[in-house]
Amino acid sequence: MIKELLYALVILLGIPIGLFLAWVAKDELKAWRKRFYIIAVVCLIASIFFVFSNFEFRIPVVLGFIFIVVVSSVIIIRAKKR
Repeated sequence: MIKELLYALVILLGIPIGLFLAWVAKDELKAWRKRFYIIAVVCLIASIFFVFSNFEFRIPVVLGFIFIVVVSSVIIIRAKKR
């Protein structure tokens, strides 16, 4: 139970971290928007692949990929608003 709450907390921490990165790197948002989209899609596909694999450390790997997807998505959304 506590593990799942920590996993959710780590994923939700991607939102403020993405907002902070978008605030710090205002100049790079337009140039990197397409690259962030590619990173988010690749990490989403990789996380789906690892969910169905027999990899021993699949939960931390999937958690890391989902975190990257959340951070990249927040940055993409902030880039579209500017």
